[in-house]
Amino acid sequence: FPSHDTRAQEDFLNSLTFTSGVNSITLPDGTIIKWGTTGALATIASNGIATESLAFPVAFPNACNFFHCNLSPALSTDFYGLTSIVSQTASGVSYTVRNGATAQGVTNGFWFAVGR
Repeated sequence: FPSHDTRAQEDFLNSLTFTSGVNSITLPDGTIIKWGTTGALATIASNGIATESLAFPVAFPNACNFFHCNLSPALSTDFYGLTSIVSQTASGVSYTVRNGATAQGVTNGFWFAVGR
């Protein structure tokens, strides 16, 4: 928005619906954006793959259409992170995490999901 168009900015901000305590925002067109953190994950073997699951604090009314997660490995080397989505529903996702040559765990992660 141009800086002089404060009315348009106010109208847009007033059209958003924030859901307190669940890290969620609903856009005027009904799109819902959610975000959060993961806890520590179990140690993944050298060159291993693990499947992890995440339940959304509050399910999407219809479907989750997009999910992304940035994971923080315990070590800074040989880690590939999230490699594929195994399943995706309105209430959560399962995804695979791939490790490199050194066995290690994941200390935490940050996720982002979009749906309706």
